Amino acid sequence: MTTIASYGWTNFTGVTALYNEASPFGQTFYTNEAYKLDSCRFYIYCGDGVTGNVCVKIYEVAGYDSVPTAGAIATSDSLVFNALQGFTTFWFTGSNQILLNANSYYLIAVDTSGTNSSYASPYLYIGVDNTSPTHEGTLIYSDWGTWYNGATYDVIFDVYGHSKK
Repeated sequence: MTTIASYGWTNFTGVTALYNEASPFGQTFYTNEAYKLDSCRFYIYCGDGVTGNVCVKIYEVAGYDSVPTAGAIATSDSLVFNALQGFTTFWFTGSNQILLNANSYYLIAVDTSGTNSSYASPYLYIGVDNTSPTHEGTLIYSDWGTWYNGATYDVIFDVYGHSKK
């Protein structure tokens, strides 16, 4: 397995709270060659008493600062919230093990919709660099269905796959 894109643990400076309304939430990245998507990791943990499912979605975007203009092209297997703490691996299986094209931009985003949390109570926290972000990609998130660019943070993440050279 090959690391396709990463903004590693050494960049971790804190967490940001995710709410049901601010999901999906993730980071853009670039692929310089074609890869078959296998898995990804995020640094995440859940709030007290919160239950539900979480997955990761992949979107095509036009560039590092671009937001999606269409739906997700792949969705990971879902995980149960109350068991998540630290680096969490999400697997893409079956038809969701898509080919990421060479010389293309993507958004990888944690999707937390469909939980028992309210806007006033954060239920998932995601690791970020909120002091000196240096990843070439951009934090992108959705709030009530509208996509935004959050360029002042970078998300801690890894994307893995197999080269298709």
